[in-house]
Order: sequence, then C-alpha cells, then structure tokens
Amino acid sequence: MATNVEFVEEMYMKFNSGDIPAVTDGMAENIVWSEPAGMPYGGVHIGPQAVVEGVFMRLEEVGDDFYPSIEQIMGLGDTVVVIGHINFKRKGDGVGISVKTVWVHTVVDGRLLSVDTLFDSAEALSLN
Repeated sequence: MATNVEFVEEMYMKFNSGDIPAVTDGMAENIVWSEPAGMPYGGVHIGPQAVVEGVFMRLEEVGDDFYPSIEQIMGLGDTVVVIGHINFKRKGDGVGISVKTVWVHTVVDGRLLSVDTLFDSAEALSLN
C-alpha cells in the first residue's frame, strides 16, 4: 500500500494526465474541497461530483491547460502538504501563468478526505 505522500503524488499525476475518473475514485464520498474566495470556482465543495462540477469544470473560466506542479511535498500522519504552482494559459491571450500555491490534503484509509487550496486569489485574478 502506498504511503499518504505517494498517494497524493499519484493523484497529481492522474490529474495532469487528464484521468479525472481516477482522481475522483481517490476521493472520499464526503470529501471537503476548499478553494480561495473570489475565484470563479472558490468556496467549499462537498463530494466528488461537486469538486468536478464546481472546481475542475470551472477552471476554464480563468484559463486553459491547467496543471499543478509540485516543488515540495511533505507528510505527517494523515496530513500531506504540497507546495508548488498552479500553471495555466491565460484566457484570451494564451500567456503562460504560474501562481504559487499550497495544498493541504487529509488522507484517510487511502482516500482524500479534504483538500484546502491556498493562494493569493487577488494576484491570480489580476493576471487575467
């Protein structure tokens, strides 16, 4: 069985390869996913379908070709913290954008129970 850190790394690889069904399979049915207020997809989303509809499907409102990149990952028990960037092409002109981001994951029984996404939404929105 993978460690929690390995599990989270695998989830990022699956997301970046476009395998969203595999990502949702790794979520607990009652996952709580939080995104910064002020973003079109900001707020708290509960359940895998709410994450897909409220976050993943709305990323295109900000830009195209979204992918997270990991700079550092660390785990302590059920908590896995990822420091990296959200990368995308800005809507309209296609300019490449990279926003420093921290994700805090709670992994229980091999499933994502929560994800808190932290970045400066004012900075991200000013890039558009």
